[in-house]
Order: sequence, then C-alpha cells, then structure tokens
Amino acid sequence: MKRNWKQKNEIKIRKNISFLMDELNAFEQRMDERLTDEMKKISSIERQVNQILPILKDSVESDNENREVLQGLAAKLEKTNADVLDAQTNAESALNSKSEAVILNIEEVKNLIQLLAVNELLDEINAEERTQ
Repeated sequence: MKRNWKQKNEIKIRKNISFLMDELNAFEQRMDERLTDEMKKISSIERQVNQILPILKDSVESDNENREVLQGLAAKLEKTNADVLDAQTNAESALNSKSEAVILNIEEVKNLIQLLAVNELLDEINAEERTQ
C-alpha cells in the first residue's frame, strides 16, 4: 500500500512538474515574443533617432552659423550707426560753419554796398562841384 501511495504521489508530482514545465515554457515563449516586440520597437526608435539626429545636428550648426552671421551683422550695424552719427555731427558742424561764413559774407556784401553807395554819393558831389 505504501508503494501504491508512493507511486501515486510520484505520478502526481510528475504531472505537476510537467504542468509547471509547460506553463514555464509558455511563459518563456510569451516573454520571448514580448522581448522580440520590444526589440522591434527599440530598433524602430533607433532608426528614427538616426534619421533625426543628423537633421538636428545640421539645424544646430545652421543655427550657430546664423547666430554668428547675425552677430556679425549686428556689429556692422552698430559701426554703421556710429559712422552715421559721426557723419551727422560733422555735417551739422559743417553746416554751422557754412552758415557763419554766409552770415559773414552777407555782412561784407552789406558793407561793400554801403561803400559803393558812399562812393556814388561822393562821385555825385564831386561832379556837382566840378560843374559849379
């Protein structure tokens, strides 16, 4: 009887082991399938990253180049602005000098006109004195 009981237990244990092995194999297969799916996703993501990475790198390089160009243009603009301000100051100074010269010339012309008028009067006076 002990033997029968022992044999029955052995059979149950073997069935349980077989069942557990089947479950383990099924679980392992599901995990392999899941791992394969995840590896495919990772591979797809890697491809996308490898496609995007050069574009991003080019974009960053382009942005840096654009930034350098813009900084250069900003520096040129500042210099041009300073040159314009200098030119404006020089033009104002020249205009003021010219205005002063014109005013002096006008005064000289007035003086010359007055001298001419005086000379004409003197000529008239001299002419009258000669006729008398």
